[in-house]
Amino acid sequence: RLLLPVQQNYLYTYPKDKNYTDYALQAKNVLLRWVQDFKNPEAKADALYQSAVLLYSFLHNKEERREKQAHDLCQRIENEFPDSKMKPRAERLRQQIEVPVLSLRPKPDAVPGSSEYLLTTKNIKDAYFRLYAIDPLRVKNLTPTQGGYRGWSRIFQDYPYPPWIKNVTETDSSLKAWQQNTKDTGAFANLPSDVNLPKLHKGLYLLLASADNDFKFGSSL
Repeated sequence: RLLLPVQQNYLYTYPKDKNYTDYALQAKNVLLRWVQDFKNPEAKADALYQSAVLLYSFLHNKEERREKQAHDLCQRIENEFPDSKMKPRAERLRQQIEVPVLSLRPKPDAVPGSSEYLLTTKNIKDAYFRLYAIDPLRVKNLTPTQGGYRGWSRIFQDYPYPPWIKNVTETDSSLKAWQQNTKDTGAFANLPSDVNLPKLHKGLYLLLASADNDFKFGSSL
């Protein structure tokens, strides 16, 4: 019953000044108190795991370093309760928290020449960038046809990346390559940072970001 207002929040009507995250915070605090009170190791491990899930999945903007707290609780389960049923779940959640993240996207309201891109990283110490000048007609010709049609709308549609991008990176030299520290502190949190581009002439450019300096398609992040 403690977790129902959180896990089944669509069934509840909350007071105007509260939502399910407030109840998640209360539930987490209660569960951690129960860890001290419970005598059964399985019950202790279960309470720790449910606390970790609440921290990682529900307590956005409610707890500082919530990802690190959740990670520590998972490690505690693995170390203190290795024979519990919660250990495999704790391992999976810990591994999920440890997964690196790298995302690069343009800012819709950016002023040209200043912080045009937003980089978001997690569990990455340094991000690497390469900038290429590209010929739009070459890009179009490198794009596979679909039903005999090779139009501009197809050049960015292939998943996970258009084949022309790999061709450009394998045959062309980058205009500029640089490295940027993400200021990651090991707290397993998403970190936003600005990316500033060098001065460029009018044209079409390809900007790539990677978690390593190899930029290997299929293995690099």
